Amino acid sequence: MSAFWTVSAVLLLYFTQNSCVTARLILAKLGDSVVMHPGQTFDSISAIIWKHNMNIIVEWSGANTTCFGGFIGRCGLDKTTGSLIISSLTVEDTGHYNPEIDSKILGVIELWVIKPVPKPTVFLECNKEKSLCDLTCKANITSHFGPVMYRWEAGKDVLSRSTRLTLTKANREHSYVCMLLNPFSNSSSDVVLNPISHTGFHPAAVAVPIVLLVLTLFAVGGYVRHRKAEKKQAQTAEAAQAERTAMTLKGVVTDRTHLQHGGSALH
Repeated sequence: MSAFWTVSAVLLLYFTQNSCVTARLILAKLGDSVVMHPGQTFDSISAIIWKHNMNIIVEWSGANTTCFGGFIGRCGLDKTTGSLIISSLTVEDTGHYNPEIDSKILGVIELWVIKPVPKPTVFLECNKEKSLCDLTCKANITSHFGPVMYRWEAGKDVLSRSTRLTLTKANREHSYVCMLLNPFSNSSSDVVLNPISHTGFHPAAVAVPIVLLVLTLFAVGGYVRHRKAEKKQAQTAEAAQAERTAMTLKGVVTDRTHLQHGGSALH
């Protein structure tokens, strides 16, 4: 907020130089209420007059309080301090206020009624290769918005406080937002994705394919080993089956031989 007070100090100097009087600057939000103190205390007060841009807007002299013009129904007085109270502030309320207490003219007050900032729009301009881009933040800003500050953000990082943000290949942020701020409000643009082309060499561009290749080779190797194990197991089973079959056939032949020898002995 210090930037706002710096701007306010400059404005105060401006008003002082242009009105040849010392003016106290008050910033107020559109639609709110404001209390303007005359800048001096009194033991008792019998008459109060307040002027806006040299026109009487309210007066009191021991009877009823009378408001004039556009301040009817929105103004009031603190008869103890002489303060002016204005509610439902409009931008037309901006200007110089001159208090007069018991016929004594007091210091000028400069009231600045400020509207909430509008939503900004971002315009993009890049070179042909998209290696250099400018993001420009624009909004229809008038004096009614008060001191306005621009801010470029990427996530939680603040990158710039000007209307333009220049991007190069060194910028690796995913997206950007332009924000407008004044003492009472803020508004953000739509998110803008990083337009910079990063087609050149980058460690990640090499690392990712290598990791995928290693994983693929590992998977293929595992599959091959698995198939070899299955094949070897099948061959072992076939050999065992062949051996069992051979033993069975050998037993049958031996039995037949014995039977033939036994028949010959009986004859």
